[in-house]
Amino acid sequence: MNFLDLSASLASNSLTLFVGTGLSKHFTDNKVPSWLDLLLECAKRIDTEGNLIKQLFKFDGEKIIGTNQELTICAQIIELEYQKQEKNIREEICEILNEVINEETINMEKVEEFRQLIELNPNINIITTNYDSILSDYVIPEKRRVIIEGTPIARANGEVSIYHIHGSIKKPESIVLTINDYFNFQHNENYFSRKLYTLIQETQMAILGYSLSDFNLNKILNEATNNQTKSLKQSNIYYIAREKVDNLLKRYYLSSYGVDIIEQCSVSDFITGITRNYDTAKRVIVDKAPTLQEMLSGARMYVDDAIKTKGLLERVLLRASLLGISIDDEAFQKFLIRLLKKKKRLTRESNAWEQYTHLAEWLIKMGSYISIGKNLIEDEYLEIVDYSFSNMSKELYIGSSWAAFEVWDSQWENLLSENKNLLLKLMREGRYSSRTGVKYILNKYDKNNSGNS
Repeated sequence: MNFLDLSASLASNSLTLFVGTGLSKHFTDNKVPSWLDLLLECAKRIDTEGNLIKQLFKFDGEKIIGTNQELTICAQIIELEYQKQEKNIREEICEILNEVINEETINMEKVEEFRQLIELNPNINIITTNYDSILSDYVIPEKRRVIIEGTPIARANGEVSIYHIHGSIKKPESIVLTINDYFNFQHNENYFSRKLYTLIQETQMAILGYSLSDFNLNKILNEATNNQTKSLKQSNIYYIAREKVDNLLKRYYLSSYGVDIIEQCSVSDFITGITRNYDTAKRVIVDKAPTLQEMLSGARMYVDDAIKTKGLLERVLLRASLLGISIDDEAFQKFLIRLLKKKKRLTRESNAWEQYTHLAEWLIKMGSYISIGKNLIEDEYLEIVDYSFSNMSKELYIGSSWAAFEVWDSQWENLLSENKNLLLKLMREGRYSSRTGVKYILNKYDKNNSGNS
């Protein structure tokens, strides 16, 4: 149901695509160089004797396999060589990319496929660390606005917004390349840094065309986590992986950054998944969704397809906030419990493992805003928490959800202090097996707070 969730975000104007070199490679059938290959080509064009290349790059035969220094440091060293010869490395990068990206190298079938996704709803944000201009020149040449540091920013007017956060060949001096450039980008409170973290915070994000080991990706996720603020609307992040991903990596990205991984999914699979679910998402979740007043009165309720989506609770909370419905409203809280009960029922369907994860996230989301112990919903809330605890596992265990454990373990601190006390009491009094990991969370909490007692 991940694609239904992403389709719902697209239909409700709250989807951001965070795209890397992999997307440009997709459009050119792999002709666009990786960042590593780009730096090597820059070095080749200035290092006639090959000494610099030998010092910076690692090879297996003639195949490049890595660098001897971190990539941004390599870029800094190569830039120094360019400066010695009174040349400009950023202008060289523009020349290299223009050589490999042109009408002859663009796969128009893949471009048309991507355009179909954009045409579903042009109110989409695209963030990219790519320097190339494939998106604006070939994929979306019309009805888009391109935002590059140091250039005037046009007002949004129903167009696709493309944010080149690390610069573009359209403005060579804007390119963020060396370690000094990255430090400046990180520490300068500019429009791009503010906009980037706002979009991560306030929209649902799909990461496309990056490797999980990508320096830019991990740096941005880390900064986003450190800059995250508490609000009624926080993003869900999906990472689209072409290959199968090791379970340890899945656990790391879920617990550290709240990133869900959709594995063995190509760019074409991603586009197909969203487009196939778009009509259902728009009709069921956006256009014909019950009003909050109808749901508070008990007259109507969301259909199962809507409740299966991860982002539904956040959309409900945001809608309530916009309508001036207080989080402390008794009728609203009872409605949220009904929603949780429906979510709980959906976990019992076949292959519904992601529903256990969503349920844990929803329980924590509610517990981070509502003082449960002061309301009539306490017993029902704790009953659902008990169900979530009982069906999770600290390690991979058939029939239990390790992802739900990761959510409880990593997001525990988001709970209000009074709610932590309620759940700690439940943990201590409940008969949970060691498999669930409840005792692990309890012991970790006790250890972290032993010096404060």
